[in-house]
Amino acid sequence: MVTALLASAGAVNAQDTTPRPAALAVSYRSETAVYVSAGRAAGLAVGDRLAVMADKEKVAELEIAFLAEHSASCTIVSETRPVKPGDRLVRLGAPRPAPPPADGPREITVTSNEPTEPKSTPPPRREDVPRPRLYGGVSAGYGTFQDSSGSGRDVTEQLARADVTGRSLGGMPLDLRVRGSGRQIDRANVRGLAVAPSDSRHRLYEASLAWAPTDGRYAVAAGRLGSYPFGGLGYVDGVAGQFGVASAVHVGAFAGRTPDALDVGVPSGAKYGAFVRLGRRSGRSPGDFTVSAVREHAGSVISREYLAQSGQVRTGSVWFYEAVEVDFNRGWRLERAGRSVDLSEARAQVTWRTSPSADVSISYDRSRNYWTALTSGIPTETFDRRLRQTFRGDLRVTRPGGLGFWTGASVRSEEGRNDVSLAAYGGVRTPRFASLDLSLEGSYYDTPTARGALATARAGRSSRSGHRLDLSYTANRYQAGAAGWRISQWIRGSGYAQLPGGVFGRADIDYAIADELPGIRGFFELGYRF
Repeated sequence: MVTALLASAGAVNAQDTTPRPAALAVSYRSETAVYVSAGRAAGLAVGDRLAVMADKEKVAELEIAFLAEHSASCTIVSETRPVKPGDRLVRLGAPRPAPPPADGPREITVTSNEPTEPKSTPPPRREDVPRPRLYGGVSAGYGTFQDSSGSGRDVTEQLARADVTGRSLGGMPLDLRVRGSGRQIDRANVRGLAVAPSDSRHRLYEASLAWAPTDGRYAVAAGRLGSYPFGGLGYVDGVAGQFGVASAVHVGAFAGRTPDALDVGVPSGAKYGAFVRLGRRSGRSPGDFTVSAVREHAGSVISREYLAQSGQVRTGSVWFYEAVEVDFNRGWRLERAGRSVDLSEARAQVTWRTSPSADVSISYDRSRNYWTALTSGIPTETFDRRLRQTFRGDLRVTRPGGLGFWTGASVRSEEGRNDVSLAAYGGVRTPRFASLDLSLEGSYYDTPTARGALATARAGRSSRSGHRLDLSYTANRYQAGAAGWRISQWIRGSGYAQLPGGVFGRADIDYAIADELPGIRGFFELGYRF
């Protein structure tokens, strides 16, 4: 309730332009991976690149390694200062988010947290009517891995994706949103049953129309909705809407069916719920507080019932964020879980920006796996229901183009284990030398199943026109289980080019000097932005 009170208080203060944190952000960093707050439902795919932004500066680049419905795990490609929870992300290579029309009213959609005060205005003149606009882009890519171990386990990959938004169609407050991707992966000399020789993944993430008048009092969307009307909703083929009952209060609901969009064999079923939002982005303490109730079906069986709550507030140089999910178990889920109510997710984070070049973050995260139709086939004795808790702290001091350093540590505990997982990292970036960004960083991790240390040296150069070149060397010395110590070493070269006429291209080449599966990996992508 702290965030609700702060958000409500901020709603009555004077207007300012302080934005709330972007929806696509870093949620957690472990000793070996970075986790982000979006997944398949947001149109992300394995191999996608994400840029970590600090104001207008790109400070790191991530590559998605594993995907879930609403989250993703990434490896770090390059880093001029450490990635930390709360960092804003932008997709690279994929189409960029659509900006609001420059010659029309500010965009209001069903996903917005910001109501607009109703105004009495005269009918618009013909020349004042917003013109239809098309934003987004399309791209196609090709990837290959050439196995040099003699086993012949080569891999090829073909990728295509589109992200298109239409604004003010027909001069009306009607918006179109289409997002989709297709991927074909072929593997040679596959061994065992864990990985298939061929894998096709074609996804339609969103295909919807939204009616969103500029006064912001109400909005409605229909079609395949991706994360409408709030983050974490997932896929729904149906309708969603919201209505402003006051200047800082919105209520809404959604209903439809859950398609088997991920081809996992779970039957389609009804999905519906409602939500209440308080707060807005402007004021001295901008923030919002959202409560939602959701029920999901798989056929005629209730798959999941849960209550979700999230809130955030920014006051001065401090940003606070928290989120909770509570599952309610009935029927077969109660028999499996052994309790009627489960706190399945809870997280909180405080970030204090002590100066324009320094900030401190402290976060807490706890989670417990919950039963759904997707996991119902797993035997109770093998389903992992252990409670996991993580505490993390980060410190960053860095200036664009100048000397910087960063450090952080985390501790993670698992229910039923006496030992904990520890991780620590640190790094330094030199002042720009001969137009090059140079950095050196290292990390150490010690978990119940593995331990080791990793070091990376990087050199990169960027231009004002948007081009970027990076070269890095990484060495990882590790021990897994009862096996002896091993070492992996690899070199990576990356390039990104912003070409005339909205065309862009990127290329990545990895060469494994020493690894369990040595070889050369390359990925090339060419696209066009509207």
